[in-house]
Amino acid sequence: MKIPSAFMLYGQRIVVTWRTDLVDEEDKTGQAVFRRNVIELQSNTGGIQRPQTQIESSFFHELVHYVLFMLNKDDMVSDEEFVDGVARLLHQALTTAEYRQDGCGLVDPGLVSASSGIDSGRIKPGPVVLVSVDRSCGTAISERGSLSGIDGDRVKSGGVE
Repeated sequence: MKIPSAFMLYGQRIVVTWRTDLVDEEDKTGQAVFRRNVIELQSNTGGIQRPQTQIESSFFHELVHYVLFMLNKDDMVSDEEFVDGVARLLHQALTTAEYRQDGCGLVDPGLVSASSGIDSGRIKPGPVVLVSVDRSCGTAISERGSLSGIDGDRVKSGGVE
């Protein structure tokens, strides 16, 4: 898996940086620097060579620290046993995830069925679940939002026509 160079949490951009001296100076393989919105990871340099899975584990460990920090769970941020357990579970789930061979994801068919804001197959202005169809995969992607000024688009239960 790739380690991201940055990601967002609660509207805050967290940057991931690499250090060559973290193990030597701090005796750590990673650290969350909350005041700077940074996760620092020990890079593979010199005599320090770690397998990719260990680097990934360090990233997830620091990510869990950040998530707990953002949730104001101060008592849990420093609970290394809890943080490490959640990080290892996330790491395993994401590195062993199985995907369709065609590269398409799966979507709950219920997301594209008639729901709030849809009347007799016509989209009406107002709050709805917005649905876009990836025709190459035959799937739909949804997000909550509102529609206004849309006329003439037709939907049917279970898909888009």
